[in-house]
Amino acid sequence: MGKRATHVVVVDDHRLFGAALGAALVAEGFSVTVPELTDLVLLGRVVLREAPDVILLDLDLGAVGSGEMLLGAFVGSGAAVLVVSGTTDETMIGRCLDQGAAGWMSKCAPIDQLLESVRAVAAGTQRPRPRRPPPAAPQQRLSAPVTSFDWLTERESAVLAMLMEGQSVARISAACYVSEATVRTQVRAVLHKLGVNSQLEAVALATRAGWSLASAAAAQSARGPRSVGARRTMPRAERRMSSATNVSAPS
Repeated sequence: MGKRATHVVVVDDHRLFGAALGAALVAEGFSVTVPELTDLVLLGRVVLREAPDVILLDLDLGAVGSGEMLLGAFVGSGAAVLVVSGTTDETMIGRCLDQGAAGWMSKCAPIDQLLESVRAVAAGTQRPRPRRPPPAAPQQRLSAPVTSFDWLTERESAVLAMLMEGQSVARISAACYVSEATVRTQVRAVLHKLGVNSQLEAVALATRAGWSLASAAAAQSARGPRSVGARRTMPRAERRMSSATNVSAPS
């Protein structure tokens, strides 16, 4: 009798993403279930009935609710839970890691990285993201100059880059397998942090500043890694200026 295949359950409200990821996992030799989403209670029962080895959990399950509500039961079942989500809420991600999630991966990550993370979690060899990395020393945090763009999270930076390419909210949503409402929230965060009123102003500001994803990555590297669950705090004066800006809803 051959060795039993590792059983993975993909919990995601985007059927196209779930089906594509499931097919890729099957090709890698995993046994995969992608359950229908109805309500949180029934969904939790269906997943636990599968007795999975690994659960890939999206935190934003659309109309069904928050995947975070299911995390405790999933971890308690003994399954390794890998959060695969488009959320940029570092506080929420930190809570999930503290509750026992094996790690976190962005839904926009390349498929080979997602598969590598699932293999690592299934083997119990590593976490895709550290549970609680040591905080940076004060001199490390202040070692590089800070601009408005440095307040953007990784996901917000990616959204800004896509806006600079002329992509609409709908196309960003489809490319990253997140809802349009989530993208609009991310766009509003970009506008708020840059102190501008519209997507056009944000793109113009980034263009004038010579900003790009590559320059953002270089600046982040100079400051050192940002820990999951840790937020940079905007200076008080900049918070006042930004909060005074009338941010219009993105289209």
